[in-house]
Amino acid sequence: MPWFPPSAPVIRRLLFIFFILGLLPLPSPVVSVTLYLKKHFGENEHTVKDWGKMDCSLNGIDLTALGLERSCEEWPDLAPIYCDGKIIEAVNYWGERMLFLRDSKHFVDRPLKKEAKKIVDEFKTLFNVTEWKKFAVSDMSPAQVDQLSKFVRKNFGMADEAPIPQPGALIPHLPEDWVESPKNFETIKDENLKKWAKQLNQMWKEMSKKMPKEMNGKSNQKNSLIYVSNPFMVPGGRFREFRYWDAYLIARGLIASGMTASVKNMCKNFAEMVNQFGFVPTGGRIYYNKRSQPPFLTLMVNDYFEATGDTEFLKEILPVLEKELDFWRTKRSIEVDVKGQKKTFYQYRADTNVCLQFGDVFQIHFQMPRPEAFCQDVDLVKNISDPKEKAKVWHNIASTSESGWDFSSRWIKKDETDKENPWKLTNLMTTKIVPVDLNALICGNLEMLSHLYLKIGDKTKSMEYHRKYQLFLDDFQRLFYKKEHGIW
Repeated sequence: MPWFPPSAPVIRRLLFIFFILGLLPLPSPVVSVTLYLKKHFGENEHTVKDWGKMDCSLNGIDLTALGLERSCEEWPDLAPIYCDGKIIEAVNYWGERMLFLRDSKHFVDRPLKKEAKKIVDEFKTLFNVTEWKKFAVSDMSPAQVDQLSKFVRKNFGMADEAPIPQPGALIPHLPEDWVESPKNFETIKDENLKKWAKQLNQMWKEMSKKMPKEMNGKSNQKNSLIYVSNPFMVPGGRFREFRYWDAYLIARGLIASGMTASVKNMCKNFAEMVNQFGFVPTGGRIYYNKRSQPPFLTLMVNDYFEATGDTEFLKEILPVLEKELDFWRTKRSIEVDVKGQKKTFYQYRADTNVCLQFGDVFQIHFQMPRPEAFCQDVDLVKNISDPKEKAKVWHNIASTSESGWDFSSRWIKKDETDKENPWKLTNLMTTKIVPVDLNALICGNLEMLSHLYLKIGDKTKSMEYHRKYQLFLDDFQRLFYKKEHGIW
């Protein structure tokens, strides 16, 4: 099956850029970033090698005093536990000493054993907290650290699936369309590849999860998961939830395995996300609800349609695909001067809770530390004194995470004065970059919508998106194409 429909040659040409960027070896500066991450964070950005040397305390800075709201304000009861505040700060600061935390994500993925409000109240009582901003986690005594450890064990389950089902845990799920020997595999001539494909097919049974129906509803939620109605695939490792652009690549494998019903379920889940938030979050956790990822849902739906010819589902989901594209147009667009004309393009720019405007064009955006990388984000800016400057760094970090390229030197302004490490994460400038691959993907989505509307017989909508595609393609070519090099 081709990556894109035969009627869309420009999509293939434009999006080929994206996959080339993703598959070819990157320039040597990326190695410097990798070494930096290993030096400071261990084997990867998320698992901290020497937590004891990191400063995970905000040192009394009250971020809400800047006007910052929580990244998951739609869940006010859960936000003080999973998104920001003294609980998440204390657990990260004292995590290694309590012998249970070497990855910030591990804590914010743990389910609650009772109502969130009761846990927050218990924390306040236990540590005699009258005002959050006056409670300094770095000043906790050894006895208080021991109390904190007991508090966590008492009130939180385990992030990973337990041998015995626990409240808030995902349920292992055997996909209804899974078969031992998919028909497509019989066409594989190479026996080694066929063996590998069959081994991969077995993994679908391990990756497939579903949520208990009692998890539906914010009033009784006891975990950081965002509820979806249908089964889904998790990438594995530290990612115990659905992920956006991982799902697109997973869906291609599922289709090759003949599991189109599973792909439809994933598309339906993402449609729920778009209808709830206006976009598909990075992943299925409440702390991701200010970030998306590269918009692959339209391509995912097209792959499903090409494999099944399911026009009824296509009619149902096309308005959702339009809604997601509208999110990128209204929330992630930026005007760029192209040969004297203002044109609209797209960038990764994670939503923030406050924006200071200076004049007509200059803005400063602020962001909290990422809950799933709280300690790393706080430690990264420990030498920056101005809280607003810290927040600007966090905004670029979150925006880079939204790109899926976290972290590549393509987003970093090189520090020529630092010979040892010129590629500092504090010099991320993702919010000032208009990426060619994202804009190629948006261009492809416009053409794909035209193609899909034609498939259901809506010529008016098809022509509307064809015009939008042609206009944007022209702008795209004028901005990105470098004729002298023959590249975008």
